[in-house]
Amino acid sequence: MLFGSPNTLVQAPANFCMRSLVISVVLVSQFLGCGHLNDSGVAGHADRPRPTERCGKRQVVAIPPVLVTDHAGIQHTFRLRNDCSETIVLEEPVASCGCTKAALDTHVLEPGACASLSLDADLYGRSGRQRFTVIVSISSPPQLDPWLCELRTTALPQVELSPPLVVLGDASENRERTSGLIGTAELHLRSRNPADMPTLVSIQAPRGVDVSESEGQLVEADGVFTNTYMLKISLNPTTELDNSTDETKGVVVNTRLPNGTERSNHLSVLCKATMPFRATPRRVFQSFSDRETGGSASTSITIRRIDGKPFRIHNIESSLTSVVPESPTTSRSIREEHVIVINAAPPHDNLAVGELRVEVGDSGARVLRIPVVLVRKP
Repeated sequence: MLFGSPNTLVQAPANFCMRSLVISVVLVSQFLGCGHLNDSGVAGHADRPRPTERCGKRQVVAIPPVLVTDHAGIQHTFRLRNDCSETIVLEEPVASCGCTKAALDTHVLEPGACASLSLDADLYGRSGRQRFTVIVSISSPPQLDPWLCELRTTALPQVELSPPLVVLGDASENRERTSGLIGTAELHLRSRNPADMPTLVSIQAPRGVDVSESEGQLVEADGVFTNTYMLKISLNPTTELDNSTDETKGVVVNTRLPNGTERSNHLSVLCKATMPFRATPRRVFQSFSDRETGGSASTSITIRRIDGKPFRIHNIESSLTSVVPESPTTSRSIREEHVIVINAAPPHDNLAVGELRVEVGDSGARVLRIPVVLVRKP
């Protein structure tokens, strides 16, 4: 190799030319992705297909919403192409759930060949957005990424209650559960043809729960007609309920399908416990010295209604023998607040845990529970 101007040519050393040639070959080989450097520093063949020959990849197919009948399902066929430079062997497909069936028409693919992966998914009993996934791994050659095939759709039942659970009341709300709290749900009736639409027959509500429905609203989307009824669920304010615990009631919505079959759909109504009475303090905590063997300590508890209405105390009980409540002189009268005084003696052990049960209200049917903790400290 010669360097310099035409008038001053200089002959380059031979070893320098050889090194330049080797470096050029290596750089070109790496740029083209045709191999790797072996131990001697010379470009050689890779032990596995090139990065551009990754056979496995993710395929996601979305299909329009499907009207779910008793035997509804979806089918799709994925094409798996071998883009590698050598033959590959496919393993059996693995589905994400038991409702999905997958099968391959062949397991050996020559370079450039394709395999068909058929997927059949059952939609019975499903609603909303659905995703079905099948994984096809490659057993030979090793270390190749698998195919991940995913089929997405939206399942639309012929008859659907949304949501299936309505919660009335909240323990954090300062309201009585018998004040007529209201919740809502939607009844969706669907069909491909408005003339074959399911119909609403009747609604059965348990004692203490009132349900009313609005006129149906018919809309069409993606070839599916939906007739929607708005259901208003409320608690009858004249019904006496136990406010100290949660209570679940069931509403039955009866519908008739186009083929004449009647179907019962169940809506759960959860009535949250919201005791309308509050105690201040909310619990009694009394500590005693380890040397105390007698005597007692007094604590006052004030009870009020959340809405400020007057009420009556009917009875007071303690689950601990060492805690003796004094019946207030005003317990038989109706007042806006009552003050209870309890006398607590030192517990026999280091710790005693119990509660006060105060029967309050017009009929004494509601029980206000006040935790009591007695501790001996050294």
